[in-house]
Amino acid sequence: MTYSEMRQMIEELNLTECPKCENVIDVIPGELDRNIRDCEGKKLSEEALIHFAEHRIRCNRCSENFCKTCSAQPYHLGMNCKEFKACLLYTSPS
Repeated sequence: MTYSEMRQMIEELNLTECPKCENVIDVIPGELDRNIRDCEGKKLSEEALIHFAEHRIRCNRCSENFCKTCSAQPYHLGMNCKEFKACLLYTSPS
């Protein structure tokens, strides 16, 4: 099996791979927890809560928190992937 065939199979089976330890994980979306707050103690927007419930993964082998879509580690709490990438570009030293 080629690497691309394996990646396609992982996606079709709703699996993801931990970017830290390469463990393959079954993705089970979480429930919306409206008590989650960002690092400043602010409540998350509805969009951010949904993204967290659907895309934030904790590896059951190494306990790394990451985004299943963009593989950011740790997971970018309070932002979607596009906002996180824009933040990285804005804050990266030139």
